Amino acid sequence: MSLLRACRLRPSCLRPRTTQTARMSSLPGSETLIDSTSTPSLAESSAAQPSASTSQADGGYFDALAPETSSESGPPVGNAYPPPQPDANPLRAKPKEKENHKYNLYVQSTRNNTIATFTRPNGNPITTVSGGKCGFKGVRKSSYEAGYQCAVTMFSKILAMREKEGSNMKLEVLFSGFGQGRDAMYRALMAEEGADVRKLVSRVTDTTPIKIGGTRAQKARRI
Repeated sequence: MSLLRACRLRPSCLRPRTTQTARMSSLPGSETLIDSTSTPSLAESSAAQPSASTSQADGGYFDALAPETSSESGPPVGNAYPPPQPDANPLRAKPKEKENHKYNLYVQSTRNNTIATFTRPNGNPITTVSGGKCGFKGVRKSSYEAGYQCAVTMFSKILAMREKEGSNMKLEVLFSGFGQGRDAMYRALMAEEGADVRKLVSRVTDTTPIKIGGTRAQKARRI
């Protein structure tokens, strides 16, 4: 009577013992039932694990998981990579080829003076002629006559340099400023005094900077 009463109080003792099972994949393609209520013994655990010789023979667990690769895989060998293609962009500006025999004549004419500078192809100056070197003083240095005399003196020095360099010599004239010496240099170059120098001229360029907008102009001078 006491046993039956105890069973009524604890109905779980009359229920049959059940085992909970779970599936775990130890190897690809294999399934194992594990009893959650019982722990495997040392012998069973050692028997469940594959031996070193078996894993080497079967390829091992990690070899089975590795993707299949062919023996031909790997970086290409030899001339497998295509050669670099040249830049075929037509909009890209090509670097200008410098001429070895191209000399420069810079003419800077301001309202105070006229300065002419003869330079080598690399930019080093050879000689400089101004209104003051031609014998003009004060305000006369910026006159038309001073600019004409600068041109005649410079032409003689250019011809002397041509005798040293030979017939391959070329000349580029670059004007800057709007003084009276600008027109004087141009007139002398087109006259008889500049006939020999005119044959050497390959290009005439105006490098006068022109302000478009910009800052406020300087106050006008009182006269």
